[in-house]
Amino acid sequence: MKRQGLLSLTGIILLSLIVMMTLHEWDDVVTGPASDTQEALPTLKLTGIQGRHFDEAGRSDVTLDADAVTWQEDGEQAEIRGPRLAVTLASGDWLITAERGSMVQLDGAVALQGNVRATQDGPGAITLESDALNYSSDDETVRSPGPVILRHQQAVTRAGALRADMRTNVLTFTDGVETEYARP
Repeated sequence: MKRQGLLSLTGIILLSLIVMMTLHEWDDVVTGPASDTQEALPTLKLTGIQGRHFDEAGRSDVTLDADAVTWQEDGEQAEIRGPRLAVTLASGDWLITAERGSMVQLDGAVALQGNVRATQDGPGAITLESDALNYSSDDETVRSPGPVILRHQQAVTRAGALRADMRTNVLTFTDGVETEYARP
């Protein structure tokens, strides 16, 4: 009987060693070989999503719809395909769309690229068009690093760049500002 117990124990130890060696070999397959040139795999990939942010009173103040979101945990960054943002502000509701976007968690920065369009409906309807808009949560500003077109109350304003302070609701146009007014 003692021999049978010793053989069973030896078998379990050998089986454990084989499992450990196999897992060690698989470690390179699962995590991949260490390489500086290898692109990091996404930590999380979501398609057809809708996310909401709620204010202190429990009201939804930002809604994000997107075709896809890819989250990279190592850089705490998200790439967004087809973002559509509905934002509720004291000055009115905005709908913001773009072809793609990105968000860096540590910086609190959001960048939208490709046919960016922000629209505020209502009696004083406003439409902003640009190739890119960048939002910084640090100073609560929105910047357009390139040309921007603002359509508002029978007028069109074109500029080389835009800076919007979200705290004061002040828009600053720079680099060749031109406004055309239409006759009422």
